[in-house]
Amino acid sequence: MNRQQSLKRVRELSFMLDDIALFLDSNPHHQQALACYNKYRDLHARAVESYQTHYGPLTKCSAAGENRWTWLDHPWPWEKEAN
Repeated sequence: MNRQQSLKRVRELSFMLDDIALFLDSNPHHQQALACYNKYRDLHARAVESYQTHYGPLTKCSAAGENRWTWLDHPWPWEKEAN
């Protein structure tokens, strides 16, 4: 998967999580929706981890390396160089 495909996957999964969360806001005891949310939450976490391993941090929260600040090491997803 290339950089654009990887970022698209993260965005798709983020959207799915937001959509399911909206449903759960009004149906908090819906077990199928909760199971679906947990499934996509795990897929999202793996997609973010994969993206960040290959292309650098997506957010400032994930930019702190053990020995230095890594936020500026790679082009940001919205920069032309990243695409």
